[in-house]
Order: sequence, then C-alpha cells, then structure tokens
Amino acid sequence: MGSGQSKHNKDNSRRQSTIYSYNSSPEPGLTPGKRLAPAKSLRSKASFTRPVASSSSTTASSSSSGSRAHHISTLVSTNNAAPQRPPLFTGLQSNSFFLPKNWQVENADQSLNLGIKLLYPMNMLTMVVPKFVKKALVVDVGCGQGAWIMDMASQYPKCHFIGLETSVERLPRSVPPLQNVTYDLIDTQRHLPFEDNSVDVLQLRAQNLYMDRQSWNTFLTEANRVLKMGGFIHIMDYIFNPTGSVLAESFSETLNSVFVSLDIDTSRPAKLAAQLPEFGFEMVQTLAKRVPFANDKIGQLFTVFTLHRFEEAAPDLAPAMGLSEDEYKQRAETVTAQCVNCNDVLTWHAYAARKSTNFSPSSSAS
Repeated sequence: MGSGQSKHNKDNSRRQSTIYSYNSSPEPGLTPGKRLAPAKSLRSKASFTRPVASSSSTTASSSSSGSRAHHISTLVSTNNAAPQRPPLFTGLQSNSFFLPKNWQVENADQSLNLGIKLLYPMNMLTMVVPKFVKKALVVDVGCGQGAWIMDMASQYPKCHFIGLETSVERLPRSVPPLQNVTYDLIDTQRHLPFEDNSVDVLQLRAQNLYMDRQSWNTFLTEANRVLKMGGFIHIMDYIFNPTGSVLAESFSETLNSVFVSLDIDTSRPAKLAAQLPEFGFEMVQTLAKRVPFANDKIGQLFTVFTLHRFEEAAPDLAPAMGLSEDEYKQRAETVTAQCVNCNDVLTWHAYAARKSTNFSPSSSAS
C-alpha cells in the first residue's frame, strides 16, 4: 500500500515538505483496548537446512573411456547449473531458502534501526535535524533496547536523550554508558513524565500495534503538552498488508480482525497526516516508502524485524487465532517466507509535525 504525494497548499508554498494525502474517515468513540504483552525471550531453534538438489544421476560408474568422458561432462554440467528453488512451502525446511540465515539470534531493534537508516539516511526526516542543537531534550517513546537513542546520542553529544518504555524487561540491559542518555518508565496509555513545554523532539517509532485508540489520543494530547512551541513530533510506522499469496492474505486478514477486537487500527500509519493537525500540530514533512521483502540487505533487515515482531506477539495472537504458539510461529514463518518469495512489501510512513498551538484535551479528535 503506497501513498501518493499530495498537492502543496498555495498559502504554504514556502515550506520544504513532502505532504501525502490520505483518506481518513472519522473514527468511532474511544474504548480502552488491550495492549499486546511485552517481548519475551525467544527459544533457540534448530537451524534450518536448505534443500540440496540430488546428484545421484551423476555418480553412475562406467567401464569404457567414452562413458567415463560422458560422466565427467555430466558432472561439470551439474555443478555449473543454477540452484533450483524448492517447491513452494511444503514445510519449514523450504522456508529456510527464503528467510535470513540464523534470523532467530539477530537483534530486532538493531535490525530495525539499521533498516531505517538505509531507508531514511539521516535516521529521521530531514526537517527535524535542525532541532538537534545544544541542550535540546529528545525523547524516544517505545525505545526498546535503545538502538536509535545510542546511535543518535553518539552523533549529537550536546543533546540529552531519554528513552521511555512500558516495562523494565523491555529496557536495555547492557549498553555502553553515555552521559547524555537516560531511561525511564511510562504507563501503557503513554502519559509522558515531563513538564509542560519542556521537550524539543518527541519520537515514536513502530509502536502502532501496541496502541489502541485511547492510547493514541492520550499520547498525542500529551505530546502537545510537553513539546515546546515549535517543537517536533517525529513518527515512523509501517503497514503489513501482503498480497502475494492466498495464505499470506488470509493470515493478514485474520491478524487484522484480532487487532480490531483490541481496538487497534492497523492502517493508522497511513492516516496520521490528517489526524495530527487535529491535536495542534502543523504538518511539515511526510514521506512514505515501500520496502520489498527481498534477499538484499535492507529486505533482510526488515524481514528479521517482522519475524521477531510476530514471535513476541505469539502469547496474545496465537490463542486469538485458535492456534498453539508453535503452530502460530510456524505459520508466521511460512507467511514471511512467502512474502520474500512473492516480493511483497512493508509500507513505511514517516511524519514530522511542529507544535503550532496549545491543545485542549476537551477538543480531542476521535
């Protein structure tokens, strides 16, 4: 699902922004929903074995010199042949042809951060960069293991960075100490522990599937409260909507129905351009990019991230889908492998919006 670039408003022609328009119908009233459980440690798995084509036809012995020459010729021809892909997903073994090798041991947060840096070279939208000045306060909501914060804090040592998470288990356990980085906890509704007009940049990345409507309304209201006038909210999130195979489409539709029951809108990342102004923010820059599940560097990084996101949600999603956790994980791996094989895409939406007015919670958008 891509997004087209909307026309610039004539009265705002001087702004250097890339604004995309999205259809966004009013949402119904808010009902607090259930937040997905925090990530749990993954069990190690036996490494997959890529199928190897049989070469039995090349080992027949020959008594004559003519047949021996034919045998050698056959060996050379077989060894130079292009590898054949296995049949389409008859089981986990064939998945290994498409999934990144040893993806289970890769760090999901690091994979996401590296992927975003390849997708958006400055690790953020360009219009936010000038806010990273001396003594600026930068907050990352849903910081995970701190991959983005540690990266940015090293680049901007005169800024102070604070990472927020909803549980101690999700915070970094072992990272190099930096004097300009601290971490703190927030509640699941994203109330922010800062004074009014005190934050310069507030980031939220890949958190939509953890946030119901009430969480989004609370977060955006709080964002307007804590940001300084002219401060930036910076949001990056994705939409998973595979279309390459019947199994992948069916799996995605089932997931969406589960998220609907939790009051989570999986298409919200495409709607934020219309929703942010309702919370007192002026859109400055938006950019949507499609990332293929492919066997190149960026595709593999986002594939690893997607697989880990599926796995950490297993305790909640598996019973909701009528599956055991092992069945759910096997299904998620098969679907992801099909996405790679069929060149399906993740669509990433990035937004930079400036606080333009003080916002009253009584006038919050639905």
